[in-house]
Amino acid sequence: MFLVPAGMAVAVLDKWSWSSFLLIISFILIFLSHRPVVLILKGWKRRDTIEWPACSWAFVLSGSGIGLAAFLFLFQQQWNALSLGLAVAITFLLHLRLTLNREHMSVTGEIIGVLGLTASAPVMYIFLNGYLDAKGWVLWMITFLYFAGTIFYIKLKVRIQLSQPEPDLVGKLRAGMPVVLYGILLLIYVFFITVIRGYSWFFFWAYAPFLVKAVRGLVRWQSRETLKINRLGAMELAHSILFAVLSLAGLNETPQ
Repeated sequence: MFLVPAGMAVAVLDKWSWSSFLLIISFILIFLSHRPVVLILKGWKRRDTIEWPACSWAFVLSGSGIGLAAFLFLFQQQWNALSLGLAVAITFLLHLRLTLNREHMSVTGEIIGVLGLTASAPVMYIFLNGYLDAKGWVLWMITFLYFAGTIFYIKLKVRIQLSQPEPDLVGKLRAGMPVVLYGILLLIYVFFITVIRGYSWFFFWAYAPFLVKAVRGLVRWQSRETLKINRLGAMELAHSILFAVLSLAGLNETPQ
C-alpha cells in the first residue's frame, strides 16, 4: 500500500534517482518500526513494563528511517515534501493509538492506515517534482480509492468467511455486500468523473478487475482448510501491479 503508490509516483514523473530510492528505503524502515512501537506501548499500558528488545528495534528502524528521510528533505530543500511528511506522521501516531485501543481493525482505523500509507505517493511526487500538481492529486486519489477497497475484501476473505460455515447464496451476498457495493460505487464514480473531467478510460479499466475479484471472492467461500494466505497475498500483489500499470497508462494521458 505504500510501495506501489511511491513507485507509481517515480514512474509517472520518470525521474528515477538514488535519492528517490533512498526515500523509499526510509518509508520501509518507518513502516517496519510500527510493530515494535506497538509492543512497547502495549507492554507499558498492560503490564507497566518496558520491552527492551522492542525498544532497540523501534529506535533503530524509526530513527534510521526518519533520519534518512529528514536528511533527504533538508539536503534537497524540499520543504513542501517535509511538511506533508510531518502531516503523514500524524496519521501514523493516530493509528498507533487506535492499535493500542484495539480499534485499528475497524473501518475507520484501517482507512486512516490506508490514507497514511498511500500518502507515500504525494510525498514522493513532491520530492521529485517540487510541488503537487493536478496529476499528483489524481495519483493520490486513485491509489487511496483502490487500496481502501482492499479493506473490505480482506475482511471478507480472512475474517468473515473463516468465522462461519459456507451459507447459501443469500447469505454470501449479505456477507460480501460491503466489498461488492464498494466496487460498484467505485466504478460508477470513476465512470462519471471520466466522462465529466475527460480523464483516460484506463482508470476505469484499472478498477474493473477489483469488482471481478470481489464477486469471485464472494462466490468462492473460503474455509481455514482452503484459504492459503500466501496465495491470497500473491493475488493481491498481482492485482495491485495490474492496477498500477493501467493507472500509469491513464496518468500519462492526464493533462497537468
